[in-house]
Amino acid sequence: AGTIPVIAVDPPENTADGMAVTRIDAGPVVDAWGNPVALGTAVDVSADGGFLLSDDLDPVRPGLQRRTDLAGTVGVRLVAPTQAGTVTVDLQAQAASGQAVALFAAPAVLAYQGAFLPTSAAAGQTLAFSMDLANTGGVDAHLDAGQCRLILEDGAGQRHEIALGADLTVSAQGVARLDFGPTTLPAGLVPGPLRPALDLAGLDEHGRPVTAFLLLPPGSFSLAGLRITGLGHPTEAVVGDTLEVRVIASRRSRRRSAWAVRGTWW
Repeated sequence: AGTIPVIAVDPPENTADGMAVTRIDAGPVVDAWGNPVALGTAVDVSADGGFLLSDDLDPVRPGLQRRTDLAGTVGVRLVAPTQAGTVTVDLQAQAASGQAVALFAAPAVLAYQGAFLPTSAAAGQTLAFSMDLANTGGVDAHLDAGQCRLILEDGAGQRHEIALGADLTVSAQGVARLDFGPTTLPAGLVPGPLRPALDLAGLDEHGRPVTAFLLLPPGSFSLAGLRITGLGHPTEAVVGDTLEVRVIASRRSRRRSAWAVRGTWW
């Protein structure tokens, strides 16, 4: 029997997302005596997973048929399955046969891992936010800073969005630190618990889209209605002295308040 050698499986591994396309080229097809088959020889192609996207050049004949070119080669496109693993593509032309194997990895799956910092702040403060992000999939995820943002939403539905500081890669089965900002929290946000969310986008290592919208747990971040901006206190004291500490604070309305606390040091 003749052979149909595999020339290339491109890419050798792809993402099992039901949409990624792998191209398989094989040949030259030769007969049992090692001679190239005639131009336009029919090649039957079948796959045990995904589905074949190439045109069927003989619709009357069962299965998918391709025909050899001048070089005796044949090409076919395979659309990825939705489950990770291998797909075997069989090629048969008269007495010649060949087999190609395409690999498919589980898509990137992004999940909030925890460690959201800071947990509270006041309007008008300039600060940065950080948290851990896990990738439980089988391919690396490359996040595009221009498409990734942290969203802080108050009880009135007002939003403040903060951009990711820099492009970031989250390795397959790995954890990475996300850094957003710095940003200044606007005065218009209503104090109280805010519901943070992550809106993430990028590409995986095979160029396939990666997106995720993750709601963080309630209570991850709170906006204070009062911010301590200064303290006034004595620099020296002895036991028995009565001390006064003055506290200066600013409200969300930007009005300043001050009050004093007295006590005896003992």
